[in-house]
Parts: sequence; C-alpha cells; structure tokens
Amino acid sequence: MFEDNFPRSVRFCVTQLNRALRRISGVPDGRFCNNAEKLAGRLSAELQFSAPEEVFDQGLHGYLDQLQTKLNQIGAALFDAYIFQKFNNLEDEIMVQQEEQQQQSRTVCEASV
Repeated sequence: MFEDNFPRSVRFCVTQLNRALRRISGVPDGRFCNNAEKLAGRLSAELQFSAPEEVFDQGLHGYLDQLQTKLNQIGAALFDAYIFQKFNNLEDEIMVQQEEQQQQSRTVCEASV
C-alpha cells in the first residue's frame, strides 16, 4: 500500500495522479488551482507520511473505506474541474470558444514577434 516504486501500490498511484493533475494545469507542487489538485495533493501527503502500524491501529477495513471515500471525492472533483462545463446556452458557448481562439492567436502573435 505504501511502496514508492511498486506500480500497483496506492501510494504510487496517488503520487502519479497528483503529478498528472499538475502537468495538466501547470501548477507546481504545494499549490493547487482546483479541488481535484487539492484533494490529490492532500491524499498523496497523507500516504507519504503514513505507516502500516497506523492502518492497523485504525483498523484495515475502516482505513480502506476512508481511502475509497477520498478517491471518490477526487474523482468527483476531476469531473467538475475538467469534464463538466456549464454553459447557459449555445451563444455563451460560442462566445467562450471565440474568446479562447482570440487569446491563442494573440499568444502566437506575441511569441513570433
């Protein structure tokens, strides 16, 4: 559960998730720009500083239930941050896309100057 280098350990997977989220947003470690990053960073730190004795003191079943709840919260936050996007109507969506395209064009123009 707590192995750094074992690809199927919980700690390894949560560390990789935390890194992937930060690559997506460009936010450095220790900071966050959405709830998914905050929750993943917190769980990664908890796992980094946890020991098997603490798990058994709490009870394996209870610990795993809490862990599953935290992972589900991260999943919901990921959905909210990157998948579910609210738009009031089609015109608003088109306006947002046009603004993003204009911003990208400005960035490209500034980079080529």
